[in-house]
Amino acid sequence: NSSPEKLAGKFACKEALFKAGVTDSTDLRDFEILNEESGAPYVVDREGSRVEMVEVSISHTDHTAVAVVINLNTN
Repeated sequence: NSSPEKLAGKFACKEALFKAGVTDSTDLRDFEILNEESGAPYVVDREGSRVEMVEVSISHTDHTAVAVVINLNTN
């Protein structure tokens, strides 16, 4: 069960993935945002493999969601 606020945060994270240049894809379904047991978010691709060299942070309130993606790839 995900609240609307959590879903908005995950959507914001997917948008930030594209803006950070992590992928050339424009299909939001190519990635999924999951959470570690600690609650920390991470990204997996369509095949279920964790996307390496990407740091993700998501925050939300009752009315706002924000996500930051840092692309650590140097290519």
